[in-house]
Amino acid sequence: MNRELRTFIGDETKATCLICNTSYYNGNPIIPQPSCDCGNIPYFDITPAYVRFAINFPLVTVSNLDNWQIEILGQIKNYGHPLHYRNLKDDKHHLDLNQYLNSTKKG
Repeated sequence: MNRELRTFIGDETKATCLICNTSYYNGNPIIPQPSCDCGNIPYFDITPAYVRFAINFPLVTVSNLDNWQIEILGQIKNYGHPLHYRNLKDDKHHLDLNQYLNSTKKG
């Protein structure tokens, strides 16, 4: 049975990618800005007061809850992204960014 999972947790003081378990905390800025190992979080903006971050694959659909990180890491390794993911406020599933962009072109 397929389940949709959130791939990150974060607040002002900490941000974590749940796919590859990369975490950063607020503190001294790091230049250049670090990212997570799997590419889900392309940057962590670290300051003494907070951590800001971006997410590439906020929600993913997995078939196995026990090994979901292994499943998603395998898809990222093979295809460059999870096969089924979507943004938090989006009802469209993005199977491939290029396919999505081409489908929105006028003409």
